[in-house]
Amino acid sequence: IVPAGDGHALWFADSVTQNLEKLHLEPGSSEIQGSEVVCKFENDLHPDGACLDTDGNLWVAVIGSGEVRQISPTGDLLSSHASQISRPTMPMLGGLDGHSLFLTKQTRFLSADGLAAEPWAGGLLVKTVAAQGAPVNRVAGV
Repeated sequence: IVPAGDGHALWFADSVTQNLEKLHLEPGSSEIQGSEVVCKFENDLHPDGACLDTDGNLWVAVIGSGEVRQISPTGDLLSSHASQISRPTMPMLGGLDGHSLFLTKQTRFLSADGLAAEPWAGGLLVKTVAAQGAPVNRVAGV
């Protein structure tokens, strides 16, 4: 769940439903007034964690394809970044200049053979990207 910079919405990368959703908040409160599916992940692809860049685009880890996708607020795919593993999770843009993409590498649900094939699973990937991380926003009451 990522608070939008304007404080009027939350972004939700829902692994179970395979949706990237925008939850609309009641102005002046944290009460959810509605939601919309902005992006649907097909086949065996599952969004798992997201963050925002300074342009308001979402960076979403995708379990199954092993990538992080940069997605516009309207759901358009802007870029894709390989992660070297099948189960990337919880992306965050940061670092000293804000251009470092941090990504955890999930081991959960990997078989012994899968773990052997992906020895770097369970670690942390850091990659320099052109986008810059947005400040972390807070929503009162959430």
